[in-house]
Amino acid sequence: MSSPRARCVRNLVRMLSLAPLALCPTAAIAGSGAIDVTINGASVVSETSKFQGGATGYLRGNPAGNNYTSMVEAGVSAAAAGALATISGSVVGLARATATSTSDFTLRAPAAAPSIGGGRFVLYVRLDGEILNNAKLDAVANVEMDNGSVNLKASAQRSLVDQPGRESIEFDVTVPLPAPYSTDDFILVYPTLLVTATANIPGGATQQTATADARNGFTAIGFRVFAASGVQVTGFTARGSRAIPELAPPPAGLARAIEYYNPQYASYFITSIPAEIADLDSGKTVGWQRTGEAFNVYAAAAAGLAGVCRFYGVFPPKSSHFYAPRGLGCEALLPTNPVWQYEGDVFFTFLPNNQGGCPAGNVPVYRLYNNGQGGAPNHRFTTNQSIQLQMLAAGWIAEGTGAGVGMCSPQ
Repeated sequence: MSSPRARCVRNLVRMLSLAPLALCPTAAIAGSGAIDVTINGASVVSETSKFQGGATGYLRGNPAGNNYTSMVEAGVSAAAAGALATISGSVVGLARATATSTSDFTLRAPAAAPSIGGGRFVLYVRLDGEILNNAKLDAVANVEMDNGSVNLKASAQRSLVDQPGRESIEFDVTVPLPAPYSTDDFILVYPTLLVTATANIPGGATQQTATADARNGFTAIGFRVFAASGVQVTGFTARGSRAIPELAPPPAGLARAIEYYNPQYASYFITSIPAEIADLDSGKTVGWQRTGEAFNVYAAAAAGLAGVCRFYGVFPPKSSHFYAPRGLGCEALLPTNPVWQYEGDVFFTFLPNNQGGCPAGNVPVYRLYNNGQGGAPNHRFTTNQSIQLQMLAAGWIAEGTGAGVGMCSPQ
């Protein structure tokens, strides 16, 4: 059954010449928040609230006692959400704040836009936060799209754990577009941003402070629309109570390596090849889903860059791919190898130095090996150090130079 919002859109499409838009009212910005503080297992503060309209609202809780203090805040604004949870003391305690922002945007195509059927809409979001001691930030971005006949949804999520200092990460939510998917009228886009800040004092801890801070720090920063060919179609606008900017095409010479996950095989895979991305997103290559992780790579050879070799291996009933730059692992597999088949140099990178450092304008790509867990080798590549730490805690092994840097990603 379609949602009331979707039915409303369809009615608008049918009645546009007979009725004004006011027949289909929407809240340009809607949000909700919740705070929770528990001390020694007992609830001290527990509140929920709804925010309407364009104003940012906050919930505050400031319980105080002989051996603990805490503060929680939650707020939303247009396509942004923020939360703060902090607790200190020497007793078991937890502070949590959750904020959800939902906004409505109208996506309009430029005049004589080519078909985007079979392509994709990509919303880019950024999480800014600070995490100290036993704290965590969880961010979930959901996107719903409706053109009056088709309703589409996608989501992606990230977490930050124990990272002193302000941290900023970006990720995207990709909505595959069916064919046909008309741009003749308008498409409604509903992004929902959910951020949860959690801070806790474990049992038996000495006096300490735990802080998870993302106040107004989870934001939609831009979008892109791609045709089925993988080429970005420019000239779109996304406007609601405010506009989400259309991002320019990536600089010439760069490509985007997209990460996928297969839950049946518990395997990760990256690719920057447009045809492979299209097959994975459409389901033609079955079993794979985007994780929301991606990083830039160099698409062509240039001075100072090393080719990144890709190998393919079969480990029945599974198979796996392995990437290694020339000069950092590729050559050892290039001779005739009974396990790994060389598939070519698929993109290019700067090599990290012996300490894991990358040249200016590039960030480290951490390489992790599953150590054969699950019966087949698998590698994961990420620019997110939080993910690296999570995988290490799960028994994966860091590979590369320095703290496990396997290559570098241009920014």
